[in-house]
Amino acid sequence: MGTAHSGGLLYEAGIATAVVSNTGWDIRGSFTRSGLTPLVGEFVLSCEVGVQKPDAAIFWAACDRLGVMPGDALMVGDDAVRDGAATAAGIPAYILSADRGPDRPRGLAAVLDLLGCHGPGD
Repeated sequence: MGTAHSGGLLYEAGIATAVVSNTGWDIRGSFTRSGLTPLVGEFVLSCEVGVQKPDAAIFWAACDRLGVMPGDALMVGDDAVRDGAATAAGIPAYILSADRGPDRPRGLAAVLDLLGCHGPGD
């Protein structure tokens, strides 16, 4: 199950999503070229908001843009320090495992299970 499939299931379920990234440039073009832009509600980029993860302000900015309360959001990331800092902003965090073994579910599939989002055949 790839990112596009997972993002599509979240979109179809009406779950608002944001890309929160520590980046020095606008990454929207990469999402557009990959066909993922329609699945992303907001882009919250450190180069635009002036703060980086682990600063709680970047997570609050994402919640503000999505119109959700921090306790109703979920930060999904792969860095326990930077992404896990969402908890200081009142946002639960799910840190994707770096283990890519054959018996280990891919990260986004585990998130879909957590949220109860499944498509046909999932």
